[in-house]
Amino acid sequence: MNTTTYNFVKKRDDLYRLFDGNRTVVAEHRNMGFDSDDSYSAYCIAMSLLQDSGEALLVHRKRGFSRSTNLAYLELIGILQTLLIDQDALRELNFSLFNNREPCQRKADYPAWYRLRETRHLVAGHPNHMQGAKSCYVVRGEISYSKIVLCQSKREPNKLQSLSRFQNLELGKELESYDTEAGRILDKCTSKLRSRFQKQNTPAISDRGASNLQEGG
Repeated sequence: MNTTTYNFVKKRDDLYRLFDGNRTVVAEHRNMGFDSDDSYSAYCIAMSLLQDSGEALLVHRKRGFSRSTNLAYLELIGILQTLLIDQDALRELNFSLFNNREPCQRKADYPAWYRLRETRHLVAGHPNHMQGAKSCYVVRGEISYSKIVLCQSKREPNKLQSLSRFQNLELGKELESYDTEAGRILDKCTSKLRSRFQKQNTPAISDRGASNLQEGG
């Protein structure tokens, strides 16, 4: 069994413990200390989705793809869709604390985030009806975290034939890079939440939340 551990799953749990350790105090504040009811709702929903998506991605990574090509294909589509849910949840989490849904505005700083999002749209979006007369499909055969062959085709104007390009998607490596990028977003959110508690709570309360965070880690 693969022993890969995604740090962003643990960091999501650390953020949850930080909030939960201060819950009795923030309950005294309007909107549980968030700027608005929408912000608090976004936080709650995001944390639930991050737990579901993160744990599912981790469990599958440790188990690996099915040996059945058909089942492996369905698993791949599920993984790509789950990544999209995970990213959207991170956007909602960012909104809950920073009032914007763009945690990674600079594409150069989050290359895996954008590559995986684009791959999802290529493979699991509308692969046969893309702009520019493009299409994409998964080549039948071995599907693993180190080898997923994609074929992208583009029909040239006024030509019957299309140009095809094959590429190997190393999903495992992409997910490891995504793990680092998602972890940075969660670190930023944790720092913001801790700073907010320090303004709202007494030092003793903040220390208790930090203590719970360390014990849970």
